[in-house]
Amino acid sequence: MADTWLQTCPAQHFCFSHPADWQPKQLRMVDSTAGIMQGENVQLSYDYGIYSDNFSALPDAKRQALVIDGFDAELITSPGQLALYIGKVEHIEVMNADMALSMMLTFSGEVDHKLAKQVFNSVRITRPAG
Repeated sequence: MADTWLQTCPAQHFCFSHPADWQPKQLRMVDSTAGIMQGENVQLSYDYGIYSDNFSALPDAKRQALVIDGFDAELITSPGQLALYIGKVEHIEVMNADMALSMMLTFSGEVDHKLAKQVFNSVRITRPAG
């Protein structure tokens, strides 16, 4: 794992830090901001939108409540995966819907809890002006 970390801010909705050697792969989505970062033995996927995955379909998942950047969140642990879900980042009045953020780290080897904690705790939500 790289010692140098970078900050990424997808579509200016949120920012997070990650090892500098992770390679971004932008996804084209109609109703959300989504992407993938590929590292050695790990892949990070993220989705910011109304229909972001809450990981309810993960087998044998364990959920733990936490707070990330002042938002109620969940850390979801499943075999080979660690995920973060923030269910209400912003309310879109005209759609009567909540924007959510989901992030998942999928490991091809041993799960690195320290890495996941560092990535997830670095999340900062860009709050709308006003």
